[in-house]
Amino acid sequence: MPRRKRRAPVASTNAFAWPVPEELAPLLAMTVIPALFNIQSGASFEPDKAAMLISLAAAALAARLWRAWRQPQRRAITLPAVLLAGLALWAILVTLAAIDPVTSLWGNYERGYGLLIVLAGLAFLAIAWEMTRAGKGWWLVDAAILGAAIPVFYGYVQMLGLDPVRGVGISFPLGERAASTLGNPLYLGDYLLLTSILLLARRILRPPDRPAARHALDLALLLAAGLLGLTFSRSAYLGLAASGLTLTLFWWGQRRRMGAAGRMDRWVAGGVLLAVGMGAAAMIALWPRLQHGGTLQQRLLIWRAVIDLMQARPRALLTGLGFDTLPLALAPHLSPTLAHFEPDFAFRIADRAHSLPLELVSTGGLPWLLGWAALAGWLLWRLGRSAHPLAPYLAAAIVGRAALLLVSFPTHAPDLLFWVILGLGLGITSKESSPSPEPPSRLHPETWLLLTLAPFMVFGFSLSASWPGGLLLWLLALAPLIALTLALSPSRPLAPSPLPLLALAFLLLPAILLNQRIGPPAMVAWAWLHAWLLLLVFLPAFMRDSRPAISRVALLAAITLAMAFALTATVQRPRLGDIAYKAAWLSPDANQRDLNLRRALRLAPYDHVMAAGMAWIEAQRVAAEDAWGDEARLRRISKLYQEAMAAQPLAPEPAMGYARWLASLPNAHAQALAAFDRALTLSPHDIQALNDRAMRLAALGRTDEALAELQRLLPLDPLYGPTYGHLAQVYRQLGDEEAARAILEQGRAAAPWWDPGE
Repeated sequence: MPRRKRRAPVASTNAFAWPVPEELAPLLAMTVIPALFNIQSGASFEPDKAAMLISLAAAALAARLWRAWRQPQRRAITLPAVLLAGLALWAILVTLAAIDPVTSLWGNYERGYGLLIVLAGLAFLAIAWEMTRAGKGWWLVDAAILGAAIPVFYGYVQMLGLDPVRGVGISFPLGERAASTLGNPLYLGDYLLLTSILLLARRILRPPDRPAARHALDLALLLAAGLLGLTFSRSAYLGLAASGLTLTLFWWGQRRRMGAAGRMDRWVAGGVLLAVGMGAAAMIALWPRLQHGGTLQQRLLIWRAVIDLMQARPRALLTGLGFDTLPLALAPHLSPTLAHFEPDFAFRIADRAHSLPLELVSTGGLPWLLGWAALAGWLLWRLGRSAHPLAPYLAAAIVGRAALLLVSFPTHAPDLLFWVILGLGLGITSKESSPSPEPPSRLHPETWLLLTLAPFMVFGFSLSASWPGGLLLWLLALAPLIALTLALSPSRPLAPSPLPLLALAFLLLPAILLNQRIGPPAMVAWAWLHAWLLLLVFLPAFMRDSRPAISRVALLAAITLAMAFALTATVQRPRLGDIAYKAAWLSPDANQRDLNLRRALRLAPYDHVMAAGMAWIEAQRVAAEDAWGDEARLRRISKLYQEAMAAQPLAPEPAMGYARWLASLPNAHAQALAAFDRALTLSPHDIQALNDRAMRLAALGRTDEALAELQRLLPLDPLYGPTYGHLAQVYRQLGDEEAARAILEQGRAAAPWWDPGE
């Protein structure tokens, strides 16, 4: 039987090339992850992105190890390789030595920033480095640009007030600040900063041949930069200014070394500096509008608390506390004044340091900070000496994001771009890399089709629970994707026979339909999405054959699905638990709520947020129905709080929630007082809890003790309004109406934003 013919590769600079699976994984990640959120999940942005990134990185590593075994190659040991290996080993050691290794492995509920996502990031960095050394760096740049199509489109839809998504537990600030699929204006600003720099580099260094394509890139750059401005993120503006200065200095220095600097270069440099100055002036002018999303005073209090924590635990300077474990140790060091920054006067424990250097030290100790600083510093030094045209842009991205993160914190979608940018920088400064900005081959048209359809389908999955309103928005999102694909791709944008890829892409449709329901159907939909993404990584490699053998494709599909099942049972397990928790939250029937909650706790037994959150929801239902006499329901709420405290004994929030629930019961003041005493051992400066404890003393008739306690609290935070109100209640309990009125007037003068409710 004659051997099947394969398409012979053409050694031309204009040849089309297929990415191998480990190369396709980061390309898919950069296009798909920015479009992904699941409103069937309680925490629908960061952990969802992290879980999929981990699986895609695992698939890429498996493919790379298989190829290394089949085609062994010897590589020289370089300084960056040693640094990356050292960072990976140190991250594992940090997790083993963490104050809670389980949290350090998986990450906490809101962020999902554990060891697994750190190792996934290092894997993507190494793959991007290898791809760039092979002349495929522009593939990564193009994928990053294409991935921004949906976030930019959706951001403007939100600003126009046209967003149909109204998921329970999800807040989109319509018409005020752009948040898009990233879920927060701060996260979106971080992402768009890096995307805009890559767009600028692509437009200047590798402009499309067709005028229409060039104009499309110009429009994309303007829209991305405009949406960055509409985030009103001060940290993003700071990063933009730092990027502009770095780009100017690196570009000018490169031109001078090449002997090409002239008068026009000085004018361009002056123009960039003028733009940076105008941006700073605009930031000053818009300062009142920029007060959204937290304040500098809050950050200063958090920074001081982190520094105090490090001083109190000298060992943490060596190995850190572990990934995502900061909120388990920070509460005793937080100032009580944090509470008056919150609209509901709640004392919330920060789950991040809000400054990258402090975040790195608190996570992995000084070696973790110094390792990343050494890698970034060495890379910037090499980029400064490089003649590659892309070097100034990569340096601008690195410095800009470092400036942004000085007063902020990393998130997953921008992190993915940053890892790739670091890999690009390492690749173009390698000795074997060519300084030419042109790759030796272009992405195959079928790959472009795949990279266009994948984010479109994932965006449909993200919106599916908001149908029918989300259906039109999903279909409209295809327009910017096609426009960017036509601008970035070669002149032959579509495959000659796209039916196999179309069929593969539309395999996600059942998951999109299932995700419109809560509970087990939504869990099946998530597992389906996960398996579908892994199939996209591996199956297209066989489409290089003109007639691929069905048996080989079936075998590869079976192996991929087995990998998907293994990863779903491990890496994706907490996400399935979160979907079950959201179903319990939304279930009106008590038995169904209990069933979904049991399912959630089995899937994520260490997630204290689930049990505590469900206990709070049950308590709200009891209060709304005035069912204080239902002993069975009260016992159930108490058991939920006990399970939450057992799941994470170091977390103050479940203990505080339990104490406050007991305080709401008609005749449980003594039990509530004991519960507050236990909770305050974990968070001794929680001024809200200290106020509640004092009021339990008053309820027990110990008014003198309550009065002394409240008077002690007043100077701790004179701006905390509820203390004045509680003092007035105690004075009235003592029969001193004049003192009550006087303390209320004092409270109105000290905290004019506080409403005493009288």
